[in-house]
Amino acid sequence: MNENIPQLSTIKIRCNHEIATAVIFYPSPDVDDVYVLTAKHCLEGKKFDKEYVNTDIKLEEIFNQETSEFHSYNLTETDIVIVSDDDEDMALLILSKKNILPLTGKQFFCQVIDTDEMVEDYQIRGYANFNDQEADRSFPMKFIEDIKSNRYKFTLKSENSLDTYYQQALENVEGLSGSGAYSILYGKTYFTGIIHTYEDGGFFLATKVLAYNKLIPYPKFSLINSIKPETDKDVLLSYEEMEKNEQTTNSRTREKIGDFNVPRDNIDLLQLLKEKNLVVVHGNPGVGKSALTKSAVSDLKMSGDRSVLTFTAENLYCETISEALIKAGCKVSIEQILASPLSNKYFLIWIESFEKLIESGSSGAFNELLQILEKNKNITIVLTIRDYLLQKFKIDYTLFF
Repeated sequence: MNENIPQLSTIKIRCNHEIATAVIFYPSPDVDDVYVLTAKHCLEGKKFDKEYVNTDIKLEEIFNQETSEFHSYNLTETDIVIVSDDDEDMALLILSKKNILPLTGKQFFCQVIDTDEMVEDYQIRGYANFNDQEADRSFPMKFIEDIKSNRYKFTLKSENSLDTYYQQALENVEGLSGSGAYSILYGKTYFTGIIHTYEDGGFFLATKVLAYNKLIPYPKFSLINSIKPETDKDVLLSYEEMEKNEQTTNSRTREKIGDFNVPRDNIDLLQLLKEKNLVVVHGNPGVGKSALTKSAVSDLKMSGDRSVLTFTAENLYCETISEALIKAGCKVSIEQILASPLSNKYFLIWIESFEKLIESGSSGAFNELLQILEKNKNITIVLTIRDYLLQKFKIDYTLFF
C-alpha cells in the first residue's frame, strides 16, 4: 500500500466563498467513477442555509504523481452531488474517472477500516488556517471513543496543542472540516473517517467512511468496502521482507548504459500482465529484460491494486514453496500472504533469471506455484529468462503455452 495516500488524496474544496478540505477516493480499479468525500457544511455553510449549484463547487490542489503538478476541477452539471440530513453532515461527490484520472496521473487505493479500540493512533490531514490554508498538513491524533448515540461517529483528540501565540485553536483549525481521518496500525495507514466538527480541548468529531454508503445510489454505484486490519506480526514482517526483496531486485537491475538512461516502452508488457496469468520476458544477455520487467512491475504496483512477491531463482532451489518463502525471509505460508488484508486485489509474483532455476534442476517449488496459479486467477507470474533456455522452458511447461 502507498503510505503517501493521505497526501495524494487530500484536496481543497471551494464553495460559497469558503475553503475546506475533501478526500479523493478511488473505490476500485474496475469502476468508472471516483468519489470525493467531505462535510456537508463545506458546501452549505455551518448553518446549512447556503444554496449552491454544481458549478459553484471547485476542487483544487489535485496532485498529479506523474508530473508533480497541481490541478483543479470545476464540477459540471452532469456530476453528482449527494448530501445527508443536517445532523449527519456528509457530502459525497460522484465524478467520472475519465475526468479525474488525468489530474491525479494514477489511481491510488486506501483500504477502509471501521474504528477499533485497539487502534489508537490516527492522523488527520487538511487545509488548516495555521498557514492561511496554503498547504495541507497532518495532525497526529488519538482515538477516544465511538459516539454512543450514533455508531457512525467517533471522536479523536489532538496529541499537540492547537493554540498558537497569534490565535486560538478554534481559529487555527478552520478549514479542517472534510479532512480525512486515517488510522495507523503497525505502520500501515487505513482510511476511517471524515472530520466535521472541532470542540474545545483539542477534540474532533468524525463521521466514519462507511456511513457514506448511505448516500451511494447502490447498485448503480459501488459501495465502499471495509476490511479487518492485519494484526498478525509474522504476516506484517513477511510483507516487509517482500518489500525489501523487491527493492533489492530493483537495485540490481541496470537501467543505464554508461551514463545514458535507456527508456523502456512497457505498454505491451503492462497489457500482458493485466490479461495473462503467466508472462515470460525473454532475450539475450544485456538486452534489458530485467529493466523492462522492473518498469512494468513498478507501474502496476503504483496503481495500488497489485501486491508484489519477488523471488530470485536461488530462492526457488527447493522442493516446496514454503521453503522458498523462508529463503526469501517470509515467516508465513503463501496462503496466509494471499489471505491477508494487506494483499491487494491482484497479486504479482516476479521471478528473476529463471534460466538458473532450470539449470539447477530444482522445480518443486515452482511447480507448486503453478498449482496455486491455476486455482487463483488473480495471481500473475512474470519471469525473465535468457533465450538459450526458452525452448526447454516451453517444453517443460507446455500446458501454459
